[in-house]
Formats: sequence, structure tokens, C-alpha cells
Amino acid sequence: MPTFRGYTATDTITSKRQVIDMSEQIAMLNAKETPFTLILKKISKSSSHNYKFEWMQDYLLDKDAQNTVAIAVADTTLTLSDVSFLKPNDVISFKDAGSGAFSDIMLIKSVNVGANQIDVVRGIGALNLEGGTPPQAVTVNSDLAVLGNAFDEGGVSAVIISAQESSFYNYTQFFRTSFGATGRADKTKLYGGKITDWERKKKGITHAKEMELAFLFGERSKFQDPNTNNLVTTTQGLWKFLTNIHSTSNGGVLDEANWDAFIELLFTDNLDEGSNTKTVFCGSQVISAIQGFAKPYMRLQPVPTTYGIDVMSYVSPFGKVNLVYHPKVFNLPLYANRAIGVDFRSLKYRFLEGRDTKLFTNIQENDRDAEKDEYRTDAGLQVTTPEVNAGLIID
Repeated sequence: MPTFRGYTATDTITSKRQVIDMSEQIAMLNAKETPFTLILKKISKSSSHNYKFEWMQDYLLDKDAQNTVAIAVADTTLTLSDVSFLKPNDVISFKDAGSGAFSDIMLIKSVNVGANQIDVVRGIGALNLEGGTPPQAVTVNSDLAVLGNAFDEGGVSAVIISAQESSFYNYTQFFRTSFGATGRADKTKLYGGKITDWERKKKGITHAKEMELAFLFGERSKFQDPNTNNLVTTTQGLWKFLTNIHSTSNGGVLDEANWDAFIELLFTDNLDEGSNTKTVFCGSQVISAIQGFAKPYMRLQPVPTTYGIDVMSYVSPFGKVNLVYHPKVFNLPLYANRAIGVDFRSLKYRFLEGRDTKLFTNIQENDRDAEKDEYRTDAGLQVTTPEVNAGLIID
């Protein structure tokens, strides 16, 4: 038995006898670490009766085209990159890729879809001494513009051209997060409450974070599990659906010109006239850059549609942007140079019927002196109109 001389002091009292000054509250990170999934599930969700779910998308005939062969002054047969949306009696012009000037105005006489060629009447604005632009040479890869159409008096109706709907699909992904404690651990009195209750809270956040990453950056797949030979499906995240991605190519720096180009791209397509507000999820690299050149135009404020998540509101000439700082994803090395602009009305959270997020308890073996619980979710992402969303890569 150890001895000591003198007064008893705190350093002479055995640590096992001292009552630990432990707070009853154990610190936990903010549960709103998954803002994308949180908003998505609040705004739009529906069940699916199959792990594979499909949807249709229709389009307007407002395509782009360029001339793939230089056009001389006397040419009347023009070769284009795409003629599928053109028809006789369309009025067209080109913006010259070299000079930036507009060409003469032309009237389409006929369209050869197989050869990607059109026959035209050149310089219709200059016919009969009307004073318009006469035929001009056009540099290769100049952009074409359709200026409506013009039909002859007493003639027949126009050729019918329609866009065919496109079919898209995705899979639900079966997410599982397991946890548990022995019977003795469950009955032990602990600071912060029972270990089982604490684990349920902590693992619930973990489960949501796994879904968040899949819904943002996952890739669709379907294969057999190498150990059980059972079917496995994964859902495709928003990034893989994107058709609009702006890369800065500016030495890893986001400047105002590139930010404006990204926002312009984000608002180029909209679901309707009311689509003037979109949400951009980003990390510190993007937020810091924007604060450097756009701080006077930003303000931190609660927005009802973000369900309590703090946002910075940024007003641009193209529309209003709600900036959401999302460090748990966009500060990760893989995604630190990226941001995603979202119109949530184009997205839907799809869960397999009866298999939305649920906690299953007591799933351990019957003779196990422990309790095992598990969160399960069988869900995927539907992106009906990817064109109204956009991605940003800071190169």
C-alpha cells in the first residue's frame, strides 16, 4: 500500500475515487450535414413499384448548328452539322466565326437530312433592290440562326417536324447502416444517455451522409454481388446527369468572369417563367472566391424553401442564386474544385414502395446477448430536365 507524508492534496487522491466532471451532453456535429437530400426529400418525393424507374422528356426544336464547310459567295448548297430541325421556307443567317459579322439572309428551298445539306436562295434581303445584305462568304463553323419562316401567298402549309420524346431511367440503391451494443453495454449508465439511443442518432446522420454523396456524384450500375451473387443496383447522381458543365481553365482560380459564365449557363434553360431562383451547393474555395468579388451583392438570410438551412442570397442579372455552403462534400479533396447549381423542381426523390428510410431494431440472432439495429433505405434520384441544372469545375 503506497504512503505519503503531509496534507492530503488532489494529486494524492487516487483517480478512481475522484468524480469526473463530465457533461451530460455529448457534442454532435450538426445533423444538417446533408442539405441536398434534406431539401430534395422535402420538395419532391414519390414511390416506385420497381427498383428501375423511368420517365419521359420532351424537347422544343431550338437546336444549334454550324456550317461544316466554308460557304463561298456563289454557293447555294450548304453543308451543316445538323439539319434535322430545319424545313423549307425557314429564313436563316450565319454569324461569321472569323469576323463576327452577320451573313446575308437566306431562304431554305429544300432539306437533305441524310447528307446534312440544305439548298437555299442567297441574299433575299437584296433581291429586287430592297437594299439588304448581298451574298457573303461565311467561314467554316459559323453559328446558324433561324429567323422564323416566310411562305408564298396562296401556297401550301409547312412541312411537319416534331421532336420525339426521350426515355430516361435510374435505379434505386439499397443503403444499409448497421450498429449495435451488447446487453451489458446497453444497461450500463453512461454520460449522454443509453449507448443504443446515442448510436441511433449518430448512425442516422451517417446513413444520410452516404445517401447525400450517392445522390450528388453516384453512377448508375447493375451487377451481381461477388460474394452472394445477389443483384446490386446503384443510383446515378445529379453530376452524371448534367449536360451543362463550365470549366474555368484559369489556373485553379475562380474569378468573376468565370462565375458569371457559370451562372449564365445555369439560367440558360428554365422549366418556366417562374424559374428565376436556383440553389448552388459549394465548398470554401467557391465561397471565398465569390466573397472576394461579389461581397456587396451577398447577404446571409433564412429562406423558407431551404427548410432552415443557412443560405447566402446572391442576385445576378440572370436570376437569384441561393448559395449553400456544403463543406462535408465540397471540401473533400475529390470535390473541392466543384460546385453544382440546382433547380429542385427538376429533381425527385424516388423510393421503392414500402422501403423509404426506416430503422429496423433487434435484427440480431435469437441467442445473441446484444441488440443490432439497422437503418435501411432503397431509393434513387430522378432528374427530369438536366438542362436546367449546371456544374462548375475550377481548373
